[in-house]
Amino acid sequence: MRADSATRPCQRPYKYPVTHLLAVDLSGPVLPAWAVFPVAFLAMFVLACHILALWNADMPSSRRRIRMFSSMLMLLATPLIAWATAILVPETQARAWVLAWTAITGLLCIVLLIALIDMVNNYRIAARDRAEARRQLRESQRRLLEDRLGGRQKAAPESGR
Repeated sequence: MRADSATRPCQRPYKYPVTHLLAVDLSGPVLPAWAVFPVAFLAMFVLACHILALWNADMPSSRRRIRMFSSMLMLLATPLIAWATAILVPETQARAWVLAWTAITGLLCIVLLIALIDMVNNYRIAARDRAEARRQLRESQRRLLEDRLGGRQKAAPESGR
């Protein structure tokens, strides 16, 4: 240990200890704005059209609500992703960059959780529809059997004469 180390703050051996390991230049935005914003606008347009299509779709209301909420979260996350990749500079705006990517990660985790909820809801709806189909099948089989047996009982006395 050097004698002057107690008086000097700890210095790292590299100016940017992580950047020499990455293939990304952190001195500017992660991606150029001309590449990010058209894709973001297209994604937002598609999501908005999807929300409008869900509004009038013929589906169970629980499925509609879940999918509309998921689409709205994705619509919220899209400009945040575009901002974090095309505008924020990680080197000079480190705090905002970390907060933005934390929010993006949180939103995407929530979207995945909602997808799981949608999957469970679809399973519930399918089980309900299967039970209803079984009930209708039993009912139609019962009616068919009654019609056949009822016809034989009526025909039996006539043939016995």
